[in-house]
Amino acid sequence: MEPLELYKRAWSVVSRDLVSWFVVAFAWFCSLLLCGLGVIFTVNLTREARAAVEEGRGPSLGGLFSTANLGTDILALLIFILPFWVLGASTGGLVSLLVGLAFQLLFPIVADGRYAPIDAAKLSVKHAMAHWQHHLIFLAIGYAVGVVGGIFFVTIPAAVALREVAQWLLLADRKGEIDALAQEAGIRQLGGA
Repeated sequence: MEPLELYKRAWSVVSRDLVSWFVVAFAWFCSLLLCGLGVIFTVNLTREARAAVEEGRGPSLGGLFSTANLGTDILALLIFILPFWVLGASTGGLVSLLVGLAFQLLFPIVADGRYAPIDAAKLSVKHAMAHWQHHLIFLAIGYAVGVVGGIFFVTIPAAVALREVAQWLLLADRKGEIDALAQEAGIRQLGGA
């Protein structure tokens, strides 16, 4: 599926439960701004996107603030944040953009629960390298959505929700490719699958 189609489909998912998405994304955004702890729940936001797509339900605050996978989620965040901040701060924004591009599927793969965070990072990078044009367009659309959300401050939660659902849809569309990359690299799924 093309990047713009993913965002259109994401809008159809978000718009059917817009109030729920607004509340959950706003709670995540506020927890991020107020105490910085919202970052810990970023993968849960992706899990809520998965539930919205696969189960046809809206997101829940309980799901957002669940600590059931806290250790795994913190590890995934460290894998993303350390190169994003360290390399980005030392080299400027370009490297941060490249890290964002390379790890675009990290949180959705972790949220899927089939691969360990370090393996999810490897698979995200491999997929981004193989399909860099697709990922770049997807990222550009995501930034545009974020900019529009930022201009109209009240729409930030909708922009966050749209991006999370679109990322999940990207993974769902490419799961077969991700699994093939894992098999090719000798990466095993959790639980020995």
